Amino acid sequence: MIDGVAPYEARNFAFVETREMACVEFKVYTIAKLEVTDVSPSLLRKAYQYIETVMPEVRKQEGADHGLGYVILHAGEMGNWLLIHWWAHSDIALRLLASAEIGSDVFTSNDHRRFHACVWEHVVIDHERLAWVRQAMTPEGDGARYLSDRLCDGQY
Repeated sequence: MIDGVAPYEARNFAFVETREMACVEFKVYTIAKLEVTDVSPSLLRKAYQYIETVMPEVRKQEGADHGLGYVILHAGEMGNWLLIHWWAHSDIALRLLASAEIGSDVFTSNDHRRFHACVWEHVVIDHERLAWVRQAMTPEGDGARYLSDRLCDGQY
């Protein structure tokens, strides 16, 4: 075993809903440890408020997005992580990263850190990349088909 690397343990993944926030249609996913049955509705509400607050300015700065994306709310061990992704420039996934301390539902930006995503978050990211290729990057590309191409709930 590599020093300091914990063994992989599956986590619970759930698709919550498709939700329009800041003029972007997002697929919303949650990730939680196996003993956690679901992510707190209060935490989810605060995540949505954070997205509504930060996205308008960020979208204005970047421009040229497609109004489609996905959100990952990961109730982790060291904090609650909020990854906001949306598609732009045909083939680019843009990202914002925020977190809230355990026991808090106040999200703050972590974009100043070099974090990208953890191994569990990559399960969703990998699915969403393939969904974008399958549903959007074709001659008959369709946003509604992209939004309906979701990772199945389960343990990964």
